[in-house]
Amino acid sequence: MSRRRRDQRSNAPFRHYPDLRYHWSRPIIGNTGEQTAKMLRFRFNAEKFANAVAFLAQACPQSTKLTICKHLYLADKEHLVRYGRPVIGDHYYKLPHGPVPTRGLNMLRGKAGAAENALFEKYVSVIGDSVQSQATGES
Repeated sequence: MSRRRRDQRSNAPFRHYPDLRYHWSRPIIGNTGEQTAKMLRFRFNAEKFANAVAFLAQACPQSTKLTICKHLYLADKEHLVRYGRPVIGDHYYKLPHGPVPTRGLNMLRGKAGAAENALFEKYVSVIGDSVQSQATGES
């Protein structure tokens, strides 16, 4: 196969997106991973995290820290795809049992700041790995 034909074939899916063209011997032209990462910074919202965990714990009574983390990852991903922003804005890391929200996991473990822990304990109680919603009398 000639080089010209190989170039045309590899660029075919991106012909409508010239800044995303891929040349078989060079990396993607346009935004590099570092530039994209600088553009996609979201602010962590501890109150939204606590409310989301409380909702999931109430919807799934047998919730654990692991299942909560997985559900939050899927919810954040779906919300980001649909609306262009995540629900809680946390950074996720890949671990052997699934993605984990970094600051959220600190809140689940009780190792966050005093204000974040107090806010979290207002909505959720964590006993061992079990996560349960607090029944609040507020309307």
